[in-house]
Amino acid sequence: MKSAYSILKYVNNPLSNEAIALGLIVIADKQVYFHLSNQKLELAKKLNSKNYKLLEFSLNQFKSFVKREAVDESIFLFKSEKQLDNEYLNRLSNYNNGILQFSKPEIIHSNVSPTTFH
Repeated sequence: MKSAYSILKYVNNPLSNEAIALGLIVIADKQVYFHLSNQKLELAKKLNSKNYKLLEFSLNQFKSFVKREAVDESIFLFKSEKQLDNEYLNRLSNYNNGILQFSKPEIIHSNVSPTTFH
């Protein structure tokens, strides 16, 4: 089974393109796995405390989007169309060019489960 992953990055200086990998998102079949590193978030805060509020806001927006997308709607009468897929990750990697960026999604040719993700 194919799975795709993308790395979330904090770009402190867009001119030098230096970045810190903050987290990982994996889409496996219809499951979404998402994790942020608290240690890396603390480092980003120390590097540029002025921009941290914007980073925190962007991450909270993305986390709430992921939560909405990961809801199991099998018991609902009406189901919403899921937006979080490989194409969406590709769009994020192309167009998110602020302080929060996403790597181009890469394919993993193996099964991903909660235990293998963590």
